[in-house]
Amino acid sequence: MTRIAIIGAGIVGICCAIALADQGHEVALIDRSDPGQQTSRWNAGVLATSSIIPLNNPGIFANLPRLLMGRHPGFRLDIGAAAKLLPWAVRFLNNSRTARSEHSIAALSALIGHSRQAHERLCARINYSDLHQNGWLMLYRGETGMQRAALQAQTLNDRRVDAQVLKMPELADIEPGLKGVFSGALHITQSAHTNPAALTAAYLALAKSLGVIVMQEDVTQVRRSGSGLEVVGSPAPLGRFDRVVLTLGPWSNDILGQLGKPLPLAIERGYLQLFEGEGVLNRPFLDVDGGYVAAPRPGTVQISTGTELTSFGTRPRPQRMDAALRAAQEALTLGAPLLKNVAVGNRPSLPDSLPVIGPIRAVPSLWIATGHQHVGFSTSAGTASLLASMMADQPAPIDPRSFSPKRFGL
Repeated sequence: MTRIAIIGAGIVGICCAIALADQGHEVALIDRSDPGQQTSRWNAGVLATSSIIPLNNPGIFANLPRLLMGRHPGFRLDIGAAAKLLPWAVRFLNNSRTARSEHSIAALSALIGHSRQAHERLCARINYSDLHQNGWLMLYRGETGMQRAALQAQTLNDRRVDAQVLKMPELADIEPGLKGVFSGALHITQSAHTNPAALTAAYLALAKSLGVIVMQEDVTQVRRSGSGLEVVGSPAPLGRFDRVVLTLGPWSNDILGQLGKPLPLAIERGYLQLFEGEGVLNRPFLDVDGGYVAAPRPGTVQISTGTELTSFGTRPRPQRMDAALRAAQEALTLGAPLLKNVAVGNRPSLPDSLPVIGPIRAVPSLWIATGHQHVGFSTSAGTASLLASMMADQPAPIDPRSFSPKRFGL
């Protein structure tokens, strides 16, 4: 029996633990926090079939002035991190060229499509009944709202994502709690949504039932030990393992940097708050011009900001929530805030907008699954399936080459 340590117990790590335990391995899931209590619990909870077109597509060049000057509602550049991010940004823009962007879109489409099927199988396996199949919405404001919704629908439908333009009475029928601030609406019909904390907890329970050992330890080092790897915690070693999988998200370079193999990671930071609001929404929506996502939760509504591109070591700016909240209050009737402080989520972003999934060739027995940016929830189950097939040297469910760590010299 192979002993495998998975370092990082977010939704990706938990899904990997299930997939590897299913193959008969002895799996330890290690994190300094309780499983699923970092960014995984705060995502929008959408299994979004539409999240296939990354920000670095050819259209970014026309939007660069707005992006750099902070005039894009869903994006802010942290000026304090700008110099540090410059090499990453050059690679990011280089990957915005048509051929490279199309490659990323095709790879994301394959991973998201496979992940959706994998999530469906997991939910059926555990009789999880709170995966809602009524889609999600992209909403537009202003005189061009309907036109922009139609253009986005055509873009998605051309890529086999079912997206239907709604007239405003149709929007009011399915979301009567919305105020009349929108002029264009797009219904992504095949997306699903849930409370991410509840689904993560259900997956964790499945992992434990399969014999996965959960260890709350702060891993400080991974070092070679014979034909395997030793995982070192604070203050003592945690054991020797035949293989180690890093699912540490934005913290991956804490380990990779010590091994001399850091990834070119930027941080997508988001801010969010919960508000009283029973029955306000039937499904999540993106307010494209307001720059936030609203998602229903049991008895509450979660409001999440767009992306602040930054790096670790910079000070969070929870005041970013202020503009999102003003826009959200124009669209929804929200009750009192429920979190004492605005929550912060950090997501890892690589310059080609694709995760890395596979072996670190320079460090035998070390594998990685990270860099999922803002689609980690959607891609987690498929990432685990792909990783487990490669580790078992079995045929991969999708082409793994686009996600190889080798593209970054690892």
